[in-house]
Amino acid sequence: PLLNWLVNVYLLISTALAFFAFFLLPDLWGQVAFWFLFIAFNAVVAIVQQARAQKKLEALEHMSPPKSKVIRDGQLMEIASEEIVPGDIIKLELGDRVPADAQILAASSLTVNESSLTGESGAVEKKEVNAAGIEAPAIGPENMVFLGTFVATGTARARVLQTGGHTRLGEISEKIEQLNTGDIPLRQKVNKLAGYLAIGVVIYLVVSFSYQAILLYRGGQLFIDGSFNMRLAAETAVRSLITSMSIMPINIPLLTTFILLGGALTMARHQVVIRDLSAVESLGRISVICSDKTGTMTKNEMTVRWVCLPGNSGPDRVYDVTGVGFDPHGCIISVDTGTNLEETVKKAGDQLKGPGVVVTNGSSLEYLLASGMLNNNSSVILGLREDASKEKRKSRAYRAIGDATDAAILTLFRKSKLKEAFYGSTYREICSYPFDSNLKRMTRVFSDKRNGKFVAFSKGATEVLLPLCDSLAADAIDEVERMDEDARSMLAKKANLFASHGYRVISFAFRHLDRTTRKGELTRNTVEDELTYLGFVAIIDPPRNGVAESVAEARGAGIRSVMVTGDSLETAKSVALQVGITEEFDLASDAHNVADLSDEEFLRTSVFARVSPEDKMAIVGRYKKQDRIVAVTGDGVNDAPALSMSDVGLAMGLTGTDVAKQSADMIITDDSFNSVVVGIREGRGLFQKIRSIIFFYIAVNVGEALLYFGASFIPNFTLLNAWQKIYIFTTVHAIPPLAFIFDRLSSDVMKEKPRDSEDIFDKNMWIALAIFSVLLAFVLFIVYLATASGVLPVFAGNRAGYIPNFGNGVLNAVDWSQAKARTMLLSVAVIAEILLIVSLRRLNKPALKTLRDDSYWFIWPFLLIIPVLHLLLMYVPPLQEYLVRSLNIGLEIIPLTLLDWVIAISFGMVPMVFLELYKWRVRNRGAFF
Repeated sequence: PLLNWLVNVYLLISTALAFFAFFLLPDLWGQVAFWFLFIAFNAVVAIVQQARAQKKLEALEHMSPPKSKVIRDGQLMEIASEEIVPGDIIKLELGDRVPADAQILAASSLTVNESSLTGESGAVEKKEVNAAGIEAPAIGPENMVFLGTFVATGTARARVLQTGGHTRLGEISEKIEQLNTGDIPLRQKVNKLAGYLAIGVVIYLVVSFSYQAILLYRGGQLFIDGSFNMRLAAETAVRSLITSMSIMPINIPLLTTFILLGGALTMARHQVVIRDLSAVESLGRISVICSDKTGTMTKNEMTVRWVCLPGNSGPDRVYDVTGVGFDPHGCIISVDTGTNLEETVKKAGDQLKGPGVVVTNGSSLEYLLASGMLNNNSSVILGLREDASKEKRKSRAYRAIGDATDAAILTLFRKSKLKEAFYGSTYREICSYPFDSNLKRMTRVFSDKRNGKFVAFSKGATEVLLPLCDSLAADAIDEVERMDEDARSMLAKKANLFASHGYRVISFAFRHLDRTTRKGELTRNTVEDELTYLGFVAIIDPPRNGVAESVAEARGAGIRSVMVTGDSLETAKSVALQVGITEEFDLASDAHNVADLSDEEFLRTSVFARVSPEDKMAIVGRYKKQDRIVAVTGDGVNDAPALSMSDVGLAMGLTGTDVAKQSADMIITDDSFNSVVVGIREGRGLFQKIRSIIFFYIAVNVGEALLYFGASFIPNFTLLNAWQKIYIFTTVHAIPPLAFIFDRLSSDVMKEKPRDSEDIFDKNMWIALAIFSVLLAFVLFIVYLATASGVLPVFAGNRAGYIPNFGNGVLNAVDWSQAKARTMLLSVAVIAEILLIVSLRRLNKPALKTLRDDSYWFIWPFLLIIPVLHLLLMYVPPLQEYLVRSLNIGLEIIPLTLLDWVIAISFGMVPMVFLELYKWRVRNRGAFF
């Protein structure tokens, strides 16, 4: 608050002085009006840029729009939530955002988080309407779901009643999804730095004006014949004002906004959509990535590769499944494993050929396939490829709507050639117990129309289901054998064998319930007990292309990639080894053992398996306690706490629930780990650009402030005229720094260590800045004094161009020596400040090496346009004469000779040379900026 108050006081003082100058000093109107126009221009650009930023960021949000599942014409499809209309039947599952106000037609264990409406964080239980045809006004809140709320547990089907502004949320005008482009932390830090410079400018203005006033008073000029010399006082004040404005860093916040927006748009092109700009800063400082496995490290193209049924007293019954992805064209082939199941598993890349098995009624294989189809939350449709180019619009493929694992199991059923319609009509769903990330299983209870019996189908993690089973099925369902501990242990080993080769293993079980059991008597604990084990399927999900390279790139950047998955430890270890996450001395651990790991063991652990939401939060919290900057990927509703807790939350755009996307800072639109690393690379480059541009403005403004401040204490000494100060400010300070914005990323941006410091500048940066600023002020002052005093004389060539208007007005040069001194100062300033940009492009590399190995043609127009302009003004006299005659702008730049240029270039290189020497010293210490 004090900082803002001081800046506001400065602006008020400046405005008041400029206002009086308009009435008292008509000859300074042009200069004062220029500053008003320049400030107004910055303000207008800032407003327009902010408006454009808002629109661009809103457009980015639409790159990953919320989607909803609807049933139209009997088909389950996924559409953008904004396309839903009243009358649509929507399907809601765990983690879904409710897209409209809707009447619940069917529900199973449904609870909804309505905190966005009520402020209460607890989930509210919901029930289906008791009878068909209830009029909308008679429906109570317990039978309704509302826009903006989230499904906490269970599933439901609901009829849409109201959408958009007609919903309850719309009526009370609450905005659930907002992009915050306000006061982000990075911009706060930038404004804070600019504010401190503004304080320095205010101090300079007050001290300079006070000192000049004292000199005028002691010289008897402030009062003439007892009357206050208002004109002279105003003229002195305006000179101080113009000098202070010329060192005011008003461009920093504006250009920072340019860089932030440009970086956000660049990331969007690389599949990273920014929801919260404050995360951009953290993205460049990440040291740990806690990443999911499925869909992020792997392709999420789930394919059931093997089916294994327990052999009881005989050999295992193993089936190979042909086909890839969700395409139902394939078959199930019986495999003779002999006595060596492991050798069969190793044939993963060699799918067998042969006729498909004929699935017989009543067999355990039929029951496993049927249970997989019935106890399922997904559908597979034939549609356009989401990534198809415009030239391939007709390219179609089978894709999953809902959980990919369920879709793979549904595809397995379709490969069996069993009739889906038959099982859909034979089994009527009674109740369901949805998948729970803590329980790691799901169950549905059906009534078999053929005999009226109830049957419960369960599926889930093998280590979870096996303890709930007390028997196992033989070839036929009616042939059930008791399961002892030896059999249970043997089945677990077989499942682990597949998992150790990178397969996701899902086990299946069932239970026949007493036909006299009533629906109200069914509870999860009673249904999921005394189950009969059917067998398991082994699902392959190959690693994404390029993930291994991305993991290696992250490691080279000092970033540790950690796999955090709900899969089994063996499966996770296998995939982690394939993509290079696991190194020689790394550990892997089940999540329930995390608390027992020492700090040293925890940091060596690269794989955490069977992770629950609470475990994920504990892992993130432990990294943060060790001052690590943590990024977390997530897609489920239960990932939301960890996403919010992390420094950078990364939600999956394809498979992520709306809750996860709401909690995240960024959305990875293609769900790929490759895009995560690309985002980090872009974030680091963005942070480097912002630091470089801030360094530039602080360095040149401080250097010039030292020069002007020191010169203000020399009586009867005018360093530059007002137009010359404006010339520096509007040329060198305005155009060349744009090179930072349009420059490409450094080739070694991912070779630096992560940054733990939260400050924009570290100690090395402040020292480098001080070196350049002091030397800039020193060389400018020396070259001016040397020329003005005659040490560097006026040559005949200096008089062969524009002739200054000597002595007319206190700001004009008094003679050729002063005119040349001012031109030399301007020329050295142009050279030194352009060279500073060259040095700052790659702070951690030598400037000469950067020019040789990392040059980029697009920046040169920004760097060369001002030197070219300076030469034109110097050697084409009509240009300056036009400015004087038409615009009353007197720059008074005279021609320099070859010797003058040798001296000017030599002096201009001094600050850069010493800056490069300090950079070399920092590199030799093994440190970096």
